Amino acid sequence: GSLSDTINPSNIQVESDGSFDDAFDKDVVIITTPHRGVYSDVQRALDYAGVPSDIMNLQEIPSSLFKAGLGKESDVLTNLNRVALIKDEAEAYSFLHSPPALVFRLTPREPKKATIPYRRPKRVKQRQYPTEFRLEKSLDELEEAVFDRYSPMGTVTAMNETQEFPLKGQQCILLNLPCYGDNSDAAYFINVPQNRTFNGDQFFVIIGVNHHESINARYSHVVAGSYSKYIAVTEFNSIKHMPRSSYPYISEADVPKRDMLYAATLRRDCTGHEFCMEMPYDLMGLDPDESPTFVFRAYMAENSTVGHDTDSLLRARVYFVDPT
Repeated sequence: GSLSDTINPSNIQVESDGSFDDAFDKDVVIITTPHRGVYSDVQRALDYAGVPSDIMNLQEIPSSLFKAGLGKESDVLTNLNRVALIKDEAEAYSFLHSPPALVFRLTPREPKKATIPYRRPKRVKQRQYPTEFRLEKSLDELEEAVFDRYSPMGTVTAMNETQEFPLKGQQCILLNLPCYGDNSDAAYFINVPQNRTFNGDQFFVIIGVNHHESINARYSHVVAGSYSKYIAVTEFNSIKHMPRSSYPYISEADVPKRDMLYAATLRRDCTGHEFCMEMPYDLMGLDPDESPTFVFRAYMAENSTVGHDTDSLLRARVYFVDPT
């Protein structure tokens, strides 16, 4: 579980104009420590080496939740760096195979007799406004259109309701629960259709709010994957895939806010199908006897350093279509 709020383009200290877009491709130093004195020592050393102070970022972690050290009783610290919406595949390949970063673990030559630990950091409260309740009627109309489209060809079944994916890092640590690399700058939801496998011409339909278009996220996406393998296989995001995806089901005249909605399908073969996520059977896919897992993510509220509160967002809906 996470120990503090995420350092992201909205709050990172780099040499820039202070905007979200100008925070990328910049030199940065992140100092992660549970002790004030350690940060001061490292900061002085970097100053002496000529490192600009305005690219230094403090990531304070509470000593009450994390025990530093090299002994058996010490905790293991993991630093996760998430990237998304890749524009240049060659650049991304280079970044992933040779990350332009150095990580140092510092141990004092002489143990400090006394340290001043950081208190448990106060997490930034997730945004609650604006809500998406204004779009519920439009989403209901899209749902009706899905049934009208696919009912003549077979059985359409609404799956269980999408649930909040409660990834709260410090709670996970205190309760000894897995938090799967949580971060506070996103809101998460999950839907696992119980005992519902799909093969042949069977498929799933997923509809929901494009949180980017509703001005509640910088981007949002749906990920379909395998829970047993703990992998994401395919995705449908608000930048490349969601725009216009509701058009085949509803008209602007009937649903003026259709641009704030999306509709996708999950199939074994997307040939001839637009706005489709394809799920293979192979090693990095989904076995024939396993239900898919859908994870929904809304990344960072506009003009904020954290994500939206889950109660302010409308949840996606999932349907199973079994052609006869």
